Amino acid sequence: MSTAKRALWVCSLSAVLCPYKASSGAENVKAPWEEAGADPELHLCGKVLTVKTAQEIPTAVYINQSGSSSFPKDYFFFDIDETVLLPNTTFVYGLPATDRFLASLGTCEKAALPAVLPLMERAYYSSHEMLIDQDLPNVIRGLQERGHSISGLTSRCTEDAACAWHNEVVFESLDRFGVVFSDVHSNNSEWQRGVFFASDEDVRPTDAVQEVSGKAKVIDNETETGQRAVLVDNTLKKLQLALAQARTCTVGIHFTAVFEMQKSQSEMTQWFCEALESLQVECPMCQSSRSELDEPQRANLQRNDL
Repeated sequence: MSTAKRALWVCSLSAVLCPYKASSGAENVKAPWEEAGADPELHLCGKVLTVKTAQEIPTAVYINQSGSSSFPKDYFFFDIDETVLLPNTTFVYGLPATDRFLASLGTCEKAALPAVLPLMERAYYSSHEMLIDQDLPNVIRGLQERGHSISGLTSRCTEDAACAWHNEVVFESLDRFGVVFSDVHSNNSEWQRGVFFASDEDVRPTDAVQEVSGKAKVIDNETETGQRAVLVDNTLKKLQLALAQARTCTVGIHFTAVFEMQKSQSEMTQWFCEALESLQVECPMCQSSRSELDEPQRANLQRNDL
């Protein structure tokens, strides 16, 4: 987790949680592909479709169109973090359960949060990566066999040692799970081993079109002129931002499988309280939580990632 991402974590305490449902890409914004005369109803340009499983992705793209697509080849871009892979840790910035928990903290807990965040960050980066949907490798392979281009597209950066170290962890995890992206790219975007790097992790989704979507830039650079792109991401606001700015006809897939993998409120409370205890900080939330747990429950909830 970058310093910018950690800062956004603090900002999320006062952020309004975004809805997780199907929607158009960016209401009241006329996208460039509309001005160029693309048919949004036929090709789903600028539309966001919500799916819960990997197997639903091809169905959403190719069944929900009102007619047969004229595109022989689509360019799929899969976000990586929380879309393809998820660290086996308690708190993940940007996921609804984490955001709700942080927003609910009391005065004492919020005051201690700056000291707790580095512990969360360490846990995030030291945790093993999990494959979010076991069908993803086969779905990607199937789309490739149909002639489509499939790439990873992450907001991560590549320019410093901290980025490079954990990017290698991600690449090793993708290899281990059999996620193989297409070896197709231009020289116009940062690319490594099938994954494009947008380097826009510090863009706040709540700032909408005032900010620049690195993902939109990559989509425009890497999608063949006149063809269609499909962006798969677990974050609705990032999808909307990319679709609003892309000059390419782009379909957004809001992939929500990760929401079923979030930790429970009790697990988050236990982790947070143990972090406070390690910092020798006492807060009311933890006193209340401690009184509600008997010893076997507390032992069962012990965290090893502090």
